[in-house]
Amino acid sequence: MKIASASTTITYGKTGTRRPGTKIDRPPVTVLRPEKETPGIIQGRQAGSMLEWNTARALWLLNWSFYYQLSVRGGNDVRGGFIVDFLVDTVPAKTPLMCNGRYFHTETMSQYQAIEINRALRSMGYHIRDALILWEEHGLTVQDATAWLFKEIGKG
Repeated sequence: MKIASASTTITYGKTGTRRPGTKIDRPPVTVLRPEKETPGIIQGRQAGSMLEWNTARALWLLNWSFYYQLSVRGGNDVRGGFIVDFLVDTVPAKTPLMCNGRYFHTETMSQYQAIEINRALRSMGYHIRDALILWEEHGLTVQDATAWLFKEIGKG
């Protein structure tokens, strides 16, 4: 008569994958995904998008001082008013900078918007360069935004 060993024992309803005598060295590792970064605070205001957040961080890395969400002609509360995303203190003249995504902005509307920004700020007495438009493909990461801004306005 043969006695069944542990490896030949029949178990009903269970399928084991572990062989007898196999030792587990360590428990299985739980992989934690890094949390998706969220926009932070820029000059006391919540960043409106990751594009604006990346742009602000890039400007800080390049040592530029700037105004964030500058209200012009009453901002969005007044007809004909608007908001400039960033007014960068470049030398010899300040540079208006708009952060535009392709979902809400088209090229022709953005060019018209840049012309209006230039006209309005100059009429208010600002000595400015022509407005720059940072499109989302140039600001998906801080490194992309830094490279684009360095190419356009240099280092502060």
